[in-house]
Amino acid sequence: MKNFVTSVLGIVGVFGVMAIGLGTLAFYTVAFEAGADEWFGWHGWWVPVLFFVAVIMFRSGMLIAAAMVIGGYGAYYTWEWPIWIVVPVFFPALAFMLAGLLVAAVGGVTERVRG
Repeated sequence: MKNFVTSVLGIVGVFGVMAIGLGTLAFYTVAFEAGADEWFGWHGWWVPVLFFVAVIMFRSGMLIAAAMVIGGYGAYYTWEWPIWIVVPVFFPALAFMLAGLLVAAVGGVTERVRG
């Protein structure tokens, strides 16, 4: 019984992670469409379909990075999102780096104040 439960939980976990990944990819695809329309003038149903198929086929991190940059541009200009939302959603590494720098600066100031 334990092996069966472990197997079922493993399958549910794998499909859950796949669903989260595909949902995230779909979000970046829609944002890429908005950014590509604003940046390159590409519009139509073929832009998100071509991008989604290319990411699935080539499994390329560069395409995901392009989606983050172009999608962030589209979210900022087309969707009129404020920059404080665009940075953590489309550039999470930058957001973590800025948060880490903020924590380090606060820690450094508190050390100097304490002596």
